[in-house]
Amino acid sequence: MKSHLQNSLEMKPVQLTDLTGHPGTTEDIPPLRSPKRIRVLHLIGALNRGGAEQVVINLCNHLNRDVFDVAVVSLSDDIPMAERLIQREKVPVYTCGRLPGIPPLRNFIKTAWNLRKVIIRFEPDIVHSHLYSFNAPLQWLGSLGLKCKHFVTIHSVGYHYSKHDHWPSKVFRLCEKLNVKLSNAYVISVSNSVRAVLSQISLFQSSKIKTIYNGINTQCFLYKESLVFKYGSTLDKDYKNLFVVHIARFYEVKGHRYLLQAWPKVVAEVPEARLLLVGDGPLKGEMQRLADALGAVESVRFMGLRDDVPAILACCSLGVFPSLFEGLPVAPIEMMSMGLPVVASDIGPLREVIGDEEAGILFPPKHPDELAKAIVCLLKDDALRERLGKAARQRACRLFSVERQVAEHERLYLNLLGLPHGR
Repeated sequence: MKSHLQNSLEMKPVQLTDLTGHPGTTEDIPPLRSPKRIRVLHLIGALNRGGAEQVVINLCNHLNRDVFDVAVVSLSDDIPMAERLIQREKVPVYTCGRLPGIPPLRNFIKTAWNLRKVIIRFEPDIVHSHLYSFNAPLQWLGSLGLKCKHFVTIHSVGYHYSKHDHWPSKVFRLCEKLNVKLSNAYVISVSNSVRAVLSQISLFQSSKIKTIYNGINTQCFLYKESLVFKYGSTLDKDYKNLFVVHIARFYEVKGHRYLLQAWPKVVAEVPEARLLLVGDGPLKGEMQRLADALGAVESVRFMGLRDDVPAILACCSLGVFPSLFEGLPVAPIEMMSMGLPVVASDIGPLREVIGDEEAGILFPPKHPDELAKAIVCLLKDDALRERLGKAARQRACRLFSVERQVAEHERLYLNLLGLPHGR
């Protein structure tokens, strides 16, 4: 280990530090509280709502603090998820002032310099990068010449991995490959499907790719009867509606369009069915207009961004997730943890989540008719819905708990540093 693990440093309270110099912030980065623990710095493009961001929050909240000290550096100032750090006063969060989109050279240099200041001052043993497309060059530049180990987590293999002949995609993949090689980084994939794609296109050495499933706090979804959410005046007094829920940002790849096209067929068979769409995003307005055009307004509710997801799931009969591609989505795992069966598109990562239809029903992507049939099948068969729901809960707790996710990261960190681990 480096000498700083033995040296003594003065302990100082850590505050949210914004390196862009906004009012009420400071350029100084406080030294770490304890010199005796392993320092892990998580690097991400932003800390807004999303699955990759939740992985960072999980690791910061649950890593063994007798062994690890953690910090987060966000390249942009967009950090609302920082409020979910349950040990906020112990987890410094730094921002580097990067602007949205592809930054001009001046902004890139400024961001790289601010990141390097954080790394030099924090002296991490490990730099762990997430949402790699945002920060592939910056991770290497920010730690150039410094003695730290590197991990990168690939959360999804979408557009740039499938467009083999598209020159921007080639540049994108080349930057990732060069950075991993130059920094000698180890790669974590969030699913075996992601790992297979990375190996297939020879982006990284397969021996340096480790799969660690995303995890959730399954205890949040344990006591269904104690959770209540406000659905508004449209909630029937006798509560006889059958609620179906989809949780995702309104992007084309999330499949809202096909779900809405399927929904009139569902209501024709099960008139008491109601669809709850939780989330926000650029296509929300278009999807609201589509629901209106399909005559589904009365049975579809656009719930917006919510902080009471467990309570919403507690009122639902099943979940649906019609995405076109994913890395390893958290939302269907949350549904399963609440004991809901999931109707999901038949793509690799979602097959890994629900198993061989162990916890739900798979349907061909972009097929509204098949999607409608699967939803109707579960809504009409209480016994099947209950059986799959129980299996879903068991599978979520067995494979996708935050405890398992964190323990596997701890083992990787300690193994890379050549240190023993106790779990």
